[in-house]
Amino acid sequence: MTKGDVLGVLLGGNALTKKQIVDRLGISERQFKRAISTLRHRDGHTIEYDPHTKTYKLVSISEDVDDDMADNDEFTKFINSSIRRREREEARNKAKLNTIEKVLREAVRRLEPVEPNYSIIPDHSNQSVVALLSDIHIGRVTSTYDENVMRDRLSKYFTNVNLLTDIEAQYLPVKDMNFFFLGDFVDGETIFPGQGFEIEIDVMEQALRLASLISKYIQTFAHDYNTVNIWATPGNHGRNGKYNSFNSNWDNVVYKFIEVALSEQENVHFHYATNNSRLLVASVNNNGFLLTHGDLIRMAYQVPYYGITNMMNRWSQSVPGWDYLTMGHFHHYSLGTKFIDKEFIINGSFLSGDNFSLERLGANTHPSQVVFGVHEKCGVTWRYPVNLY
Repeated sequence: MTKGDVLGVLLGGNALTKKQIVDRLGISERQFKRAISTLRHRDGHTIEYDPHTKTYKLVSISEDVDDDMADNDEFTKFINSSIRRREREEARNKAKLNTIEKVLREAVRRLEPVEPNYSIIPDHSNQSVVALLSDIHIGRVTSTYDENVMRDRLSKYFTNVNLLTDIEAQYLPVKDMNFFFLGDFVDGETIFPGQGFEIEIDVMEQALRLASLISKYIQTFAHDYNTVNIWATPGNHGRNGKYNSFNSNWDNVVYKFIEVALSEQENVHFHYATNNSRLLVASVNNNGFLLTHGDLIRMAYQVPYYGITNMMNRWSQSVPGWDYLTMGHFHHYSLGTKFIDKEFIINGSFLSGDNFSLERLGANTHPSQVVFGVHEKCGVTWRYPVNLY
């Protein structure tokens, strides 16, 4: 059998690329070139190369067996040597893998078990709870919202605040309860043309009814917690004319009604902005929160986020003592977006079927509010959106 016979058997009569031949024979490209050269110039064999497909094909095999028996022996030895070399390489690689696996197994076995430690947070550590409350819009009537729906959603929200607080209190004691009143509690009367056709009660009745409701809910928290703090800033729907003082705001009237109703409750404390400002900095468990309704922030292309980050950058230089910005107004919640080492949290709304959200933001409102926990050293930790549907 000549070298051509051996190569013919290996190639199987097919046109193969150099890589396929090298892989089949287990040889290097240099060895391949030498073998091709030997076959082309000796023994009368012809290897045809197709430059278009870049393949080699054995097209002629010499019938003269006796003339090249010595060369055949040499070629057979070459093939067998290549196969043995490939087998030795595979054996070495397998030995290496076995050694690595053995080392890893021994390393894993050397690890000693540890006892779980549940005392990561010191016993004296505690947390505060913050419940955002905004954009109730009592008095507004839509296809899916009126005063009865508002009452149901208000009850659901306070119930869920209690439930979530009880769950988190299992892991860390609650120091105090905080409510951020972020405005638009009332819907108002003359905020925009034609508003009178979208409300069911006048603004005075809006303020009285809502204050009576919220006062009772706050009193239940005063019973369950050592301290209840109310931090309040007004919204734009409560304003009483563009030429009046910022304090002449029906949201402020609601807040004062609630404060009077709870005036005998010594563990409930009210905090308001001063100097006719609509910005209020609240200190909760040694963390600073900047409160604003949100209407001071301008939207770009009906998206508020550029305006928010722009004002955060400005307020960070002009208003001291805060790390978190909280607001309502946009009727869609957003939980914890970081910017310039500060974070903003947007509250949701009680409304549904809301034309403002659909026409200005291009999205339907999904009624929701936000509640979160504040640790003294870690800041805002857990946070939940409460679905009011």
